[in-house]
Order: sequence, then structure tokens, then C-alpha cells
Amino acid sequence: MQSRVFIVANRLPVSAHQTSHGVQCQPSPGGLASALRGVTRNAQAMWVGYAGVDLHLSEAKLQASGLPKNAIPLQLSADDYDDFYYKVANGSLWPVFHGFAPRKLYSQTQWKAFLRVTERFADKLVQLVHSSDIIWVHDYQLCMLPSILRKKGIQNKIGFFLHIPFPNIKTLQMIPHYRDILQSLCAADVTGFQTKHDVTNFQKALDFAAVPKGHTVLKALPVGIDYETYAEAHKQPAVRKQAKRIFNAYRGKTVVFSISRLDYTKGILQQLDAFERILKDSDDPGQFVYQLTVAPSRENLDEYSSMHTQIERRVAQINARWQTDGWRPVEFAYRNFPFEEVTAWYLRANIMLVSPLKDGMNLIAKEYVATRPENDGVLVLSRQAGAAEQLHAALLCEAHDVDSIVSSLQKAAGMTRAQKERAMSSLRKHISEYNATAWAANFLHHLDFEVK
Repeated sequence: MQSRVFIVANRLPVSAHQTSHGVQCQPSPGGLASALRGVTRNAQAMWVGYAGVDLHLSEAKLQASGLPKNAIPLQLSADDYDDFYYKVANGSLWPVFHGFAPRKLYSQTQWKAFLRVTERFADKLVQLVHSSDIIWVHDYQLCMLPSILRKKGIQNKIGFFLHIPFPNIKTLQMIPHYRDILQSLCAADVTGFQTKHDVTNFQKALDFAAVPKGHTVLKALPVGIDYETYAEAHKQPAVRKQAKRIFNAYRGKTVVFSISRLDYTKGILQQLDAFERILKDSDDPGQFVYQLTVAPSRENLDEYSSMHTQIERRVAQINARWQTDGWRPVEFAYRNFPFEEVTAWYLRANIMLVSPLKDGMNLIAKEYVATRPENDGVLVLSRQAGAAEQLHAALLCEAHDVDSIVSSLQKAAGMTRAQKERAMSSLRKHISEYNATAWAANFLHHLDFEVK
């Protein structure tokens, strides 16, 4: 029997939505679906994930809605998903893994719900996997899945990849069940991280907690992007149309572009402070435009709605002080940008500002580099992003230090064409070689599964 790989993630690469025409599936936003596109094109790959909180449909109806044939949907109650995703995963694990103290730690009841949902994933896999199949688990939401699978008697090879940072042990101890999480990740055959620093933090946590590593292999395997899709984007008519509109609107301007999800880890307020300093220090502030794009995210959590309010207030302050007739320094968009619009902005941006306070990788930095057909443009990247461990030719800054961001932006604005081309050429060479397909194949190779 042919071996298959079961990709297991919080969400499917598509989301089911109720529309006036019935249930329809649309591609899910986010880097994971993009990164795994090369693997999921393969008939040997199956994807297990959550289909949508408000839908309780038969699998036949979900399939009829446009669900890919290799997608295996889970449907959960609203209460269970709220505890699993919002209270535990994003209310507690997400901030701690990024080095922040949670506003409110999960309760014991919520942790039990977190385990109950994880058991649903495990039960689905127990029903489906054959002895020769590989199970590849993704990210912090499913950190307890490897140990639960082992308890249910699964002896298949299990890989786990953490897409976000792994914290130091002092920070990790804020999670009451951190030893359970460490033990679970050691139940996998291969546990992968974005950076060598993450691997070091994990090993130190095992030593501190006296948790045996066992036979699991710990590897730094930084995720890549679907390079060709972005490198060829400028040839698409829809992208060219958007790009023409943006180029005409900002002719002669130095455009600084930033795009991220709404999150306190992204350093958005520090970016705004740095940009206003650029305006203050410039002899010609009117040459600059800062396109700040923020995708709505987790708005039912207080810290996210508060962050949205703070960003809007800061944008309004800067524009009130600086704008003139015909020029507004900060253009703020709070919505999801489709691929065509994002890539058009990548093509127009003279400077790409990616300065998260902490980030596992940050694929946006790599997307910008891939999209530059003329090898121009400048990437300003914080050292706190996992991508900085690979993208040495970027202008690196300290995300918490506004002076550092300002210095890098000023340097970017003053670079010659030749300097830009040398840096961008080096960056493009690296990400084209270490792309998403190479990353996935490399990870699965460690599990003795070869992508054909």
C-alpha cells in the first residue's frame, strides 16, 4: 500500500462559509496553506483540519461546497472552539511563545476543552491512517496531539513543526502545563523549529524540566515560500492592473509598505513612531508615503480590539500634524488584501518595513523579495523575526528600538541603485533555493517520506 502524509493543522487550507447561494469554500489566508501548496498538490497528501465554527454539515455536503478531495474536515461546537482556539491557544500559548505575559491565563476547564478538541483530531486520524502513513502536525494549537496519538496506540511516524518562536524556559513556565507540552513534542519522531535559537531554547527547557528527549530529532528547518508564484506575479494581468493604479497614484513618492495581521507582536505602533521621526528629520517629508495595511484578526480578544484602537488613534495623530492638500503621509487600510493587491504593493514599495517584536519566521519579508523582478527595493527587517537568521542582506534593525528602525529606514532611502541590486540579488538567490517545496521535502525526508 502506498504511504500517505497526513497534514494536520488547526484549519484546512480552505474555509467553508454560508452564503446566499449555500455553503461555499474559499482559500484560507495565512502562510501555512501557501507553504504546503507543493505537498498538497500531491495525491499522497491528505489535510485534516477545522472547517468552520458555525457549520454543522455532513461531509458529503461539505465536499459538494467545493472542499478539496484531499481535505478532511472537523466540525466543532462554538464553545469548544472558543476555549481551544481563543482562550488557550491564542489567549495563553501565543503570547507566552512570543515572550509576552498573557492578559489572562486559561482556566483548568478551558485546558480540558483544549485537550478534548485535540482528542477530536486524534480520533479522526485513528480512523484514517494506515500503518505506513506519516502524520505531520503543524503549530502550537496542536502541541498536545503527538502525545495523545501515542496514548491511543498510534505507532506511525509523527512530525511536528512549530511555526512560531519557542520561548526561553523562564517565559515558558508561565504556562501551567508546560511540562505536558514538552513531553508531547518529544512524542514526535521529528520536532522542527524555525531557527537554531528555538532549538536551543527547547533543549534548555527539557534539561530544566528533566523531560527526556527520547528518540525525537530536533531540527531547525526554516519555512520557505512558494517562490515561483510571487516571482511570476508581475506577469498576471490583474496584478499589472493594480500596480498601474498604485504607481500612478504615488508617482515620484518614496513608498514605505507594511502589511501584517492585527497583532501586538507585529510592532505596528513602533513602526508608526519611526515613520513620524522620518518625517521630522527629512528636509522633504512630502516625498514619503507609508502604506500601513493591517488584516483583521482575533477581534473578540480584548488585547486585539485595543490594539486596533491604538493604531487608528496614532495614524490620525500623524496625519493631523503632517498632511497637506494632496498629500497624506500615512495611508491606513484595515482589511484583507487579495493576492493581486498585495503583490502590486510589493512591486511599488521602495522600502518594505517588516519589524515584528517577535516572529517565528515572517513570510511577508520573503514574499516581497521574491516579487521584485528588477532586483531593486529595500527590505528593512527586525532581528526579532526568524527570517533575519537567513536574510543577512536585508537592513536589520531592533524592533523595540525606534531609533534603530529610523536609522535603517534612512539608510534604505539613501541607498544607490547598485547597492539595492546587490542586496536584493543575494536575498532572491537564497529564498529561491530554500523555497516551500524544498522545506517540506526536507522535513518529510527526516521522516523517511519522499515527496514525488
